[in-house]
Amino acid sequence: RSLQELHLHHFDLSQPRDLLASVASLAANLDVLACAYCQLDPDALADCAHFTSITSLDLRGSIDVKHAQNLGLSKSSRQLPYTAAFTTIIAKLSNLVHLNLDGILSDDALDYCINKTALRTADKSGVEVQLFDVR
Repeated sequence: RSLQELHLHHFDLSQPRDLLASVASLAANLDVLACAYCQLDPDALADCAHFTSITSLDLRGSIDVKHAQNLGLSKSSRQLPYTAAFTTIIAKLSNLVHLNLDGILSDDALDYCINKTALRTADKSGVEVQLFDVR
């Protein structure tokens, strides 16, 4: 038997560095990775790309606007800290069909952390991106 789901709720996944990458080798057949309400910096988000078999990634409440160091800049001149990691995840997780980003709208993280074009790329790749709780 192998691990099918890994739920890491309310963890600081930014420390120690590479925590998610080291765990990925133990979960070769993982289907669901849930990092809901975690402290997830852009590097830790990029580490999610090591879980190549997952079909569902839950990042509810884990994209943190505190990593945006350009809050006062105009939208056209902002560098969005999670965009590169997000793009890597979409490119490497070919089995991914569901991505939960609930909370990203209420925390302004969508405007300050992830490029909306990257979200559209995920959608075009067949990934259902959930931006809010549908209950």
